[in-house]
This record gives sequence, C-alpha cells and structure tokens, in this order.
Amino acid sequence: MQQPSHHPRKKLLNPIIWIGLISVLPIVLAYVIYTNQQLLPERTSNQGYLLRPGVHLDVMGDAWLNPDQKWLLLTFVTESSCDADCLQLLEKQMYRMRQVQIAMNRNSDRMERHVLMADERLLSALNTQLKAYPYMQVHPLDITPWQQMLGNYPGFSENYAYKNDGLGSYIFVVDPRNYIVAFYHHQQHSGKNMIRDLTKLLRYSQIG
Repeated sequence: MQQPSHHPRKKLLNPIIWIGLISVLPIVLAYVIYTNQQLLPERTSNQGYLLRPGVHLDVMGDAWLNPDQKWLLLTFVTESSCDADCLQLLEKQMYRMRQVQIAMNRNSDRMERHVLMADERLLSALNTQLKAYPYMQVHPLDITPWQQMLGNYPGFSENYAYKNDGLGSYIFVVDPRNYIVAFYHHQQHSGKNMIRDLTKLLRYSQIG
C-alpha cells in the first residue's frame, strides 16, 4: 500500500511567513503614517504641536541648512540687538536643545542643533554664550520669510498670534526630508515633552 507523502517544508513555511509579516507590519504602518501625517487622528499622544502638512525649507529658501539630511532642532534670535531677556531666552533654548540631543543616546548623531539669527552683528555680541555650546551651528540669515510663512500657517498661526511671541520662543523640529514637522513653546513645553516625542520619532523613522 502506498504511504501518503509528507511535505514538512510546506508545513513550516506558513508559520515562518506569518511570523515575518507580523514582525514587519508595525514598521511599515509606522512609516506610512509618518510620511502621511494627514492619516493621524486630531487627538494624538504628541506633547508638542504637529504641523500637518509640514512646511518644506525650500519655501523659505533655506534647504541648504540640512545637507546631511538629519533631524534638526532650530531656534531663532529675531532681534537686531539681544537684551538681557533675549539672552536669557536664548540660553534656555540652547541648553534645552543640547539636553534633548544628549537624551537621544545612540540616536543623538542623527540630530543637529541650529540657531538662526536676524543680524550677523550678533555673532560677536553672543560669543560668550555660544562658546558654551560648541556643536551648535549658528547662521545669520533673513528670517522674514520664516515669519511670513509661519505667521500665516494653519496649525502654527493660531498659537503664534495668541502668544504674540517671536520665533525665538519656539524650538522647531525639521525632519531629514527638510520638512518642519513640529514645534515647542519654551513655556508650554518642557524638555521632557520634546524627549518623549523625538524618542518615538527616531525609533520609528528609518530616515536620517
């Protein structure tokens, strides 16, 4: 009598395929949602404010800020002269950006910190403050396009107008594709808020 044939490989194949699919699916879903933020619900677990859709740096003519396609933390000095209050705020923002980057641990090299200044003459005036942050990149540039774009941008303009604060009151997050994707107000958000959000972003993002 002929014995029925057995195909052990076929029996093993299906479980292996399912295990592979189950492992890959969360990563694929996270990437799809990250690259299509309109799919996110209105209420999310983010601590900061999301810009949906994000604003590309090309709109301000400043894509050159990110040639290495990293995650950027940006803040501003919008005044042509920086008084005591301005210096205190700048120091607070630079310290916070540094501590956030350090908290990213092995992902910290995927991130850079930048200060954008409205007046080149401030570089010498702020020399003492900047020396304490040797890896901070400082760029004098025309910030008018930033003020015009973000001041009228849905998702930012309401907060910006309500607080009546300058751009220096915020830290902006730019992704490796050069989109501004989130922002944090120095009074409304703590460094821990930023660390929570960025830890999740860098964990699930495969870019940068």
